[in-house]
Amino acid sequence: MPTDYKDIRRDNEKKYGTDIGRLGHGLLANLYADHTHFIFEILQNVEDALKKRGEWKGKRSVEFSLSSHGLTISHFGMPFDEADVRGVCGILDGTKEEELTAIGRFGIGFKSVYAFTDKPEIHSGDEHFAIESYVWPQAVQEMTLQPEETIIYLPFKSDEPSAKEEILDRLRSLSLRTLLFLREIESISWSVDDGPSGVYLREERPQLIPSDPRKVILVGQEDDKDDLEEEWIVFSRPVSKDGASAGHVEVAFNLGPSDEDGDSQSVQPVTDSHLVVFFETALSTNLGFVVQGPYQTTPSRETISQDDPWNKCLVEETAALLQDALIGLRELDLLDVAALQCLPMQKSLFPEGSRFAELFQETRKALMTRPLLPTHNGGYVAGQAAKLARTQALRDLLGPEQLTALSASSDKLVWLSGEITPDRTHSVHEYLTSQLRIEEVTPDWLVRRLDTVFLEAQSDEWIERLYRYLNGQSGIFQRVRRQDPPLVRLEDGSHITFNATESPNAYLPGDIPTEFPTVRRSVCQSDDARNFLEFLGLRVPAAVDDVITNVLPKYCDDQVDVSDCEYRSDIDRILAAVDTDSRDQRKQLLSSLRKAKFVAAVDTGSGVIRFVRPDEAYLATERLKSLFEDVPGVLMVDDSNDFLQGEPVNNLLLEVGTPRNLLPVEIEPSLTDEDKRKLRRPYAREIVVKDYTLNGLDSLLVTLAKLHIDQAADRATLLWDALCDVRNAYRDGNSDWPFSGSYESKLYSTISNKPFPARFVKILTETAWVPDEEGALRLPSDVVFKETGWVENPFVREKIGFKPEPPSEVADVLNTLAEETGIDPETLAFIKERGITLARLEERFIEPDHPPRDVRVVSTDETLSTTRTTSLSSVKVDWIFCA
Repeated sequence: MPTDYKDIRRDNEKKYGTDIGRLGHGLLANLYADHTHFIFEILQNVEDALKKRGEWKGKRSVEFSLSSHGLTISHFGMPFDEADVRGVCGILDGTKEEELTAIGRFGIGFKSVYAFTDKPEIHSGDEHFAIESYVWPQAVQEMTLQPEETIIYLPFKSDEPSAKEEILDRLRSLSLRTLLFLREIESISWSVDDGPSGVYLREERPQLIPSDPRKVILVGQEDDKDDLEEEWIVFSRPVSKDGASAGHVEVAFNLGPSDEDGDSQSVQPVTDSHLVVFFETALSTNLGFVVQGPYQTTPSRETISQDDPWNKCLVEETAALLQDALIGLRELDLLDVAALQCLPMQKSLFPEGSRFAELFQETRKALMTRPLLPTHNGGYVAGQAAKLARTQALRDLLGPEQLTALSASSDKLVWLSGEITPDRTHSVHEYLTSQLRIEEVTPDWLVRRLDTVFLEAQSDEWIERLYRYLNGQSGIFQRVRRQDPPLVRLEDGSHITFNATESPNAYLPGDIPTEFPTVRRSVCQSDDARNFLEFLGLRVPAAVDDVITNVLPKYCDDQVDVSDCEYRSDIDRILAAVDTDSRDQRKQLLSSLRKAKFVAAVDTGSGVIRFVRPDEAYLATERLKSLFEDVPGVLMVDDSNDFLQGEPVNNLLLEVGTPRNLLPVEIEPSLTDEDKRKLRRPYAREIVVKDYTLNGLDSLLVTLAKLHIDQAADRATLLWDALCDVRNAYRDGNSDWPFSGSYESKLYSTISNKPFPARFVKILTETAWVPDEEGALRLPSDVVFKETGWVENPFVREKIGFKPEPPSEVADVLNTLAEETGIDPETLAFIKERGITLARLEERFIEPDHPPRDVRVVSTDETLSTTRTTSLSSVKVDWIFCA
């Protein structure tokens, strides 16, 4: 029998008055900013109605059918009775006041449908009624129902033309997550007349025991779209208030494939997690998983009150549940690094006093004290007994015993998973190091702790592994040397710090036993181990060691005193040592040779012989010997000794710095203040000035001036060839070095570098050293380069500044004029080069009282081959001749 709707109306008129229809629009219909939120309120009511059925085996679905005229909702929850009718028609008289999660406790959740309708209808069991003015039920024509079906029909207001589109957008945006925390509704479907449709399904795997988490599979299908599927694992914890059950707090972790093949699953972080009170609120949790609970929401259900004691209690319960969930994930082998990325780790998002700060604090405490962090070998460890390794190689090298010993820890230490790195999992790495204070072991950390006691306690096999590891660390070698750890294990088992001086305190074992202290053979069998020891400087005793230890010390003093026989022997030993197959040994030998005064050099002027460093003497090439013959102060390798002749010794000398071309030498700049002013911008500050000369050039020019004219010409030719060799030897892209010095200045933050002619270029420009056609030495500017007959080098010729040659077209004009005027071309060139003008000619050759009546003028303003006679008043002329 249906309820007496008139009786309910009379009661509600007494409660709410007769003007509730006018007031309800502002207070109830527009309760939510999003008017389509009523869909979630109806889903909540359906969930409650299905829950009343208990173990009912019937349909657990909700269907939304949308048309241009209205929305029909069908479900199979417990049919309405009188209490339900009174509840849905009331404002503060919901039927579920005892349930903290039910929106009905406000008595206004269902009223949100009035945003789109004026008179919603409900057909359920014996009840067929509409609700007018929010609280007045009235009987309507019965609707044919399926067995146990309830239908809610919302006819649209006539002034809501967009109702269909708005509701369709909401139905299409229902996510799979809408079903995640429901326990009664198994499917939500929607359809539009002659339009799209969609369905969301929930399948829940049964729990083997009550403490097991629930596994929920959600599937979504919509026309013309790919199917969606999500899998979640949900942990629950019952909560009670005042001794009565109040529902559950829950946390849900999203599961996804952990590899491309999809053969295994792992927890995947959720990027848009909002607090759920059965349905999603607008409150972001900043968590990588989803939290649900019977929180006390605001009437709009968009957020919760932070200061509400019940809400604070639920956060504490959720924090405790999260610890249990972590243990559950560990037991399911799902607590990997990906799962850690879901946890509250960024402190700035969970400051003290914020809603979910308790989750951050309790998670940190759990990870620090419980074995919940994944280790590199598949186990779990508490943060207080864990270390991070910068590389996999460190984890392979240091087992728990070595790690514990090096850390001086009383507890056994374990490596964390190698997936935790600053690059791949930055948030986890940052959290572990900054919040849990877990130390990260680096190669430097290791080197600083390698002391004699620890190293001598390790096996030969481990020491060789240490050498192999260090050999693979490209950036640690210099730091190893700075730390000076006692890395070298000698044959007697002791450890020393290698001293790579001229007299090493250890050598590598060779094929022939020696009296040198050597490394134990069993620790340097592998190539990597041996390579590392070689990097430190250890070598098999060889010819290089002989030269460095026994030969070169004789050539380090200012005065070298060796006999010819001894010197010959020393050069032979040096040449033999340089021929070593060891690149590093050879490099060490060459470095020592560059510092030693082992080169016998002769002064090309005085003939005095003395021992100098390789870079202080020229190689004795035939060209340089001819160039510097009798030039004082220039040192050249004394090739009068046959053992300082030949290709092997010459190649060695070149390699250690003996020049075979004129050697650029940096000198004190000779720029004047005016020179500097022209080179730098106004207000700029001078930084560096570099200028250059060529070793021996000054003395060579002095000697050149004293030579017979024929000898001087030959010597000048040699000098020109030597200058060309300098250019070829030091050419580097567009650089003019060493023919140009550099003036570097700075204005604010901008650095400018301006070139200027090097000192030796100025000297060559200002000195008479170039022979003319008669062989006399002239300034370069007085000689046309072609007259020298030297090999062409445009770069050097331009730098030295030879006399320019007349252009070929001008030469043609000169020849033409010479024929017409009878004046020889040399005279015409003389006039052209000196810029002689008509005024100068008049002043020099014409009497003032007898000015010329006509002047023949040759102009090149149109073409060089044109000649004409014209007025002298305004023309620009190149050649002027008086008639």
